Formats: sequence, C-alpha cells, structure tokens
Amino acid sequence: MQPPVRTPPTNTGSEIQLLLCCAHAHLDTATAERIKALLQQDIDWIYLIEIASQHEVVSLLYQSLNATSPEAVPEAILNQLRKCFHANAQHTLFSTRELLKLLNLFDSHNISAIPFKGPILAASAYDNLALRQFCDLDILIDESDTSKATDLLLSQGYEPPSQLAEAQKRPYLQCERFMESGPYQGSYNLVRKDRKVAVELHWSLTKKDFPFPIDFKHLWQNTQPVSLAGTSVLQFSPEDLLLFLCMHGSKHCWSELKWLCDVVEVIHTYPEIDWEQLSQRAKVLGSDRMLWLGLFLARELLGVTLPEAVLSRMQADAEAKSLAGQVRERIFERPPTEMEKHLFLLRARESPQDKLRYLLGLTFTPTAKEWETFPLPKSLYFAYHLIRPIRLMSELGRHAMEDRAKNSF
Repeated sequence: MQPPVRTPPTNTGSEIQLLLCCAHAHLDTATAERIKALLQQDIDWIYLIEIASQHEVVSLLYQSLNATSPEAVPEAILNQLRKCFHANAQHTLFSTRELLKLLNLFDSHNISAIPFKGPILAASAYDNLALRQFCDLDILIDESDTSKATDLLLSQGYEPPSQLAEAQKRPYLQCERFMESGPYQGSYNLVRKDRKVAVELHWSLTKKDFPFPIDFKHLWQNTQPVSLAGTSVLQFSPEDLLLFLCMHGSKHCWSELKWLCDVVEVIHTYPEIDWEQLSQRAKVLGSDRMLWLGLFLARELLGVTLPEAVLSRMQADAEAKSLAGQVRERIFERPPTEMEKHLFLLRARESPQDKLRYLLGLTFTPTAKEWETFPLPKSLYFAYHLIRPIRLMSELGRHAMEDRAKNSF
C-alpha cells in the first residue's frame, strides 16, 4: 500500500487544510502533528466553523482539536464547538433509541429491515455515536413489505411531509411515483408528529435509472451484525456499504465532506475489505466509475491509504480522475448548479445505455414537485409523465430569459 497522499484544492487557506486534517475519527501521528503546526497560523475561526457546519463535520473538528491542541484554540471557539458536539451527541442518542424501537417493531411484525447511514454508520465506522452528524433515520426494507411497514409507522405517529394537504397524504403513500422531491425515488419520507424524528423508509437504494440495482435479498444475505447502543443490529457488508457510499456521494456530486469521511472511516474500520470482490461487483452493476471517483477523492482530500491494485484501476479511469478534480476545486467554493449536477451524473455513468436511461428518467419521471403543484385524481396519474417535461421546458425557458436579462445590464 502507498502512504497517504493529500492533494488539497488549489489556493486553499489554512482553514481548509486544518479542516481536512481534523475530518477524521481516527487520527494518526502525522496528521495530529500537522494539526498542531496549522494551529500556529492565523486561523479565521468564524469561517472555519461555518465551512465545517456546511459540510456537517463540526463534531469531527471539535474532537480532533480537543485531542491535539485545545490550548491553541480560543476559549470561546472551543466552547462553541463543544456545545455543538454535545448537542449532536444528544440528538444521536435520541435518534438511536427511536431507531431501535422501530427495528423492534418491524421485527415483531416479521419485517426484515436494514438501517444504514445515521447512527448505525456512526457506531460501526466511527466507533463513536457522537462523531457523525445526520438528520433522519434511513431504513431499507423489502418492497413487498412497504405498505405494512408504512402503516406501522403511521400507527407510531409518523405522517407524510407537512407541505402536502391532508387530502393528499394518503394518495402520496399509495402512489410510488411521488416519493420525494429530488431525483431519488424508492422511498417514503415520513416525519413524526412532534417533528423530532424523520424516517426515510426505503425499498430501493436508487431509482431505476441509476446504477447500483442491488436487490434486498442480496443485501440481506450479506448483512453483518453491529453493536448499536448495546443491541445487535444488522448492517450492510463492508463491500456493499462502501459501494453504496460511493454511489450515494456521486449522486450528490460529492458536495459534502461528510460523505468522504464516511468512505475513509469504513476503509479504516474494515481492513479485511475484499477489494477484488468489490471491484468486480461494481463492474457488474455499472458503478465502477462511481467507486473510483469516491476513492480518488478520499485519497486526494483525506489521504486514505489504498492497495496498489486499487490505485492502478483508479488511475486507468481518466474520466473518474477528471471528475474528482472538478469536485476538488469546487467542494469548498459553492454547490453545483442544477445543470452541473446533471452533466456530472451523465459523466459518472459509463455505458451509453446508462446515460440514455438517466436522460429519459430525468425528462419523463414525475417527482413530488409535479405532485404538489398539479394535484390530479388517481385516474389521471398518467398525465404526470407529460406534465414533467412541459414543466422542465418552462423552467429552462424562464432561466434563459433571466440570464438574458442579467447579461443585458
């Protein structure tokens, strides 16, 4: 294995370099020394906290600073970070109790469920529930159990998103075309009535036009037990988990550092990862470019160590390397525009068939935006496939007119 090599974005100041060093749950000696050296420089602490908050790594920042040179951090700043750390710890413990309660409920009704991301990833990869920040609870179930699991959640005080009118909530749950307002379908987004917990109930990890079509049976058969707050819970195998994380980050154009931290901590925690099996699985699923992209970024930004064979395969994918460079230069500057997102996702797909499938899905697959804007009776649901491209063309025309108006001044 080659030693860690970091390639930070160009023109980055001490704050970004410090954040990249601190964004680890497990610090090695060299990184700890680098943190101490950076703390001797003039740090813009307000900017550092702001960028750490945007990338959801405040807990990691506090942990690393407190473990290396707390005396080099202004007392007010360290106290602010400590408060954020403890607030996240409380949120995580509360969410963990709720997750265990829901998993128990599903199990008592013979529903096989696999939690992922959230507290289960914090417990297994970060080895500390307080170190990973998250909002909702993600649970994967078999598609055949969707209605049963949804009814159980409703019985526990969960409900569809509040922006839907009361009359729309039941149709929302009955129509699989309108699950979420983004380009990701295969889940129900439900919120507890007290607004303290949100659950994303998945029966698929991606929408149909996205690579990574692993079925629930495969994932379930390969699950491994993990201790979560003293309870044994099943999670994805290390190979399935790493592949999913790279797909998930690619889907979001790797716009948050937290997702790269997930990749790094999984690799650190599971040195027994079968890289050959992982790369072959990614190839079969048409997701190998997304895998290489995630690994490129984890190595260049966070210095993760990878086997020589993996490095060779990564380097052979020039497009993945180019996409990694694009992310590296933008990640701390601004989020990608909608057009940049779609172009990025097209390039992240390898086969012409996958690219075409993505374009067709983008154009004709309705989302919650159509559902909320144009409420129709169930007999007219088919019309949403026509409304979607019309709405997209209308938005493109409006944006073009706005751009033309701006350029005229």
